[in-house]
Amino acid sequence: MPHELRGLQDQPHEVFTYILTAGAFVGLLIVVFVIYMRWKHPGNSRAPKGGAPPRAKRRRR
Repeated sequence: MPHELRGLQDQPHEVFTYILTAGAFVGLLIVVFVIYMRWKHPGNSRAPKGGAPPRAKRRRR
């Protein structure tokens, strides 16, 4: 019976290690995906570097 109690005490540590490992793996996948997208499509940023082109002023009638 003591070995069963010891297994229950070790369980939270194993769950924490599993969550930490899974989080690190998902984070690594996201970083690799972002690097790949920036390398493959360098011009796809939300805001262009030069900003919006100047608009022509409207004339009143």
